[in-house]
Amino acid sequence: MSDDIDDTTAQAVTAMWLEERIAAVRREMHTGRVSLKYCEGCGNRIDEQRRQILSGVRLCVGCQEVAEHWEQVRRVIRGRRG
Repeated sequence: MSDDIDDTTAQAVTAMWLEERIAAVRREMHTGRVSLKYCEGCGNRIDEQRRQILSGVRLCVGCQEVAEHWEQVRRVIRGRRG
């Protein structure tokens, strides 16, 4: 029974996160901000295609994935406290 609840919770958290990321990407696309050439996280060069697609991009793909993972963890923890 608890596995079902954990799976349901994980799916709900994933769906929320995905909706928020889609909304964030849509907002970023319309800001007209300048994308960085080098990642704020690791200093590696950000792929040109990524820079063109996402206006105002500040992180490489790897660092963005890590940042999103930790944001999701923080939301889950806050949800348990609340």
